[in-house]
Amino acid sequence: TARRLMAGYLIHRDDGNSISVLFCELHAHIGSSARLVLYENERCESLIMDILITESSVCCDVVGINCSCFIVDCHHFASQTPSERKLWLRALSNVKVKIQSQAPEPTEEELQHYRASIRVHIAAMQATLEPRIVNHPLLTRCARKTLRSVGQGDVDLPRTISAEDSMSTNKAQVSL
Repeated sequence: TARRLMAGYLIHRDDGNSISVLFCELHAHIGSSARLVLYENERCESLIMDILITESSVCCDVVGINCSCFIVDCHHFASQTPSERKLWLRALSNVKVKIQSQAPEPTEEELQHYRASIRVHIAAMQATLEPRIVNHPLLTRCARKTLRSVGQGDVDLPRTISAEDSMSTNKAQVSL
């Protein structure tokens, strides 16, 4: 956390069927790369993933009305608000510019300036936020349902269709 520029909770798409809420830290560059580190929670004890940010990393937003989604290489994220998304993308962009220009590693004093600038942006965002309708989760966590098999699956043979049935299925069903 000594090289942390900013941190916060983001939703991460794990695969096509699951997401996780992870604590993410953007670290300042060292040499030709920086890191986006994903932890289980804000205690930063259980590392989930370490994403390397290089000059060729793709960092972009997902276009949509009030969309809070963005992409870092092949990783899809969502923040709480579009403003928060813009802040993450701006910080990522600034880090990439430092890497592309082969800037020297930031000193402790420079890190403090970067963090202060991010805090100013966060304060400006919070000043313009509309109050939330509710402050608790709208969905509750529930246990996964077990799947039941219906019939014998692929063992069941398809039903044969008589000539009379096929004629009736070919007619258009229209009612006024």
